[in-house]
Amino acid sequence: MKDTKLYQFIIRHRMGFARIIYLILLIASVVLVSNQGGKLTYVLFFSFLLYPVLSFIHILYTRFVFRVYQEAGGHVLYKKTPVSCQISFENSGIIPIAGIRIITTDDVSEFRDPFADNRFSLAAKEKMNIDTEITCNYAGAYVAGIKEIKLTDCFGIMGLTYDIPTPLRVTVLPIVTDIAEREMSRLYAEDETGSKPYRLETHEETLGNEIRKYMEGDSMNRVHWKNYARSGKLYVRLPERQNSGLMSIAILTGEGSDTVKRDYMMEYLVSAANWFAKQKRPVRFVYKYGSGTKEWLVENYDTFQKFYMERLPETVSKSADVDENEVLEKMEAVGGSMAVYREDEGKLLRIDRKR
Repeated sequence: MKDTKLYQFIIRHRMGFARIIYLILLIASVVLVSNQGGKLTYVLFFSFLLYPVLSFIHILYTRFVFRVYQEAGGHVLYKKTPVSCQISFENSGIIPIAGIRIITTDDVSEFRDPFADNRFSLAAKEKMNIDTEITCNYAGAYVAGIKEIKLTDCFGIMGLTYDIPTPLRVTVLPIVTDIAEREMSRLYAEDETGSKPYRLETHEETLGNEIRKYMEGDSMNRVHWKNYARSGKLYVRLPERQNSGLMSIAILTGEGSDTVKRDYMMEYLVSAANWFAKQKRPVRFVYKYGSGTKEWLVENYDTFQKFYMERLPETVSKSADVDENEVLEKMEAVGGSMAVYREDEGKLLRIDRKR
């Protein structure tokens, strides 16, 4: 029955039906008082008349004393992977409360136990614990689990819906797939500007004389210590025939928070980084972070793991506005090819280096 259109219609409009029934009963009590009088009719009349006021006071009281807590098994989760979740409801007052419904973020996450349609009631000072699992359906940083509380009276005539004060904020990592591997192979093998194809001698580990500034993720074995002794600044030596093959990818997130686009962006970037790590070829990611820009070099499995677990969540964290040109200028400082991933467009775009 729960799948029928009639049932869904009744659920969506149940408060409207309850109000219509209440008005009919109120009018009926007025007619009885007018025509018959008597103690019983007056009791009914004033009961119907005062019910909305008393219900409103009880709803406000419930809003003040009701507490909800939720905690998932770690703030960094994995897409489509269930994790344990503990939910607690508490009545901190001295009067029983009822008519409590929870509203969940069904569009981005779901609980193992579907209890959103349940109405909860708590005795004075009672605490209720629910052990369940939560599954997040998209990669990104967002609010999951319970997002709102809806309070109603016992007949469903009046209601109050509000956001919970402490929502469950999670960072969800994407699944490692191969969605970017074909494009990475093409970009790396063919130069769209018409120059020679990239052909890295990845087996060549002899450090040459070319140097560049140290970037987080670089091996300390490549640091040019003599240059550091002279200048006090960290530079790394590049393997021979490898400096021209470094690819830099700028990550430009959109102003909005489109869950689907962000999910695809994170899965695409992880796939690209994984491809470079498997090929043992260097790729540098540049992205907005805080009040400026940040970068990370992926060239092997270890640096890929750090990018996946630590740096990728930074790309979707709240950042101050950074001029796009600042990100591109950051890439200009290092040799090699450049590309930009724009979240709004959902694709990787090759860009030419300034002459």
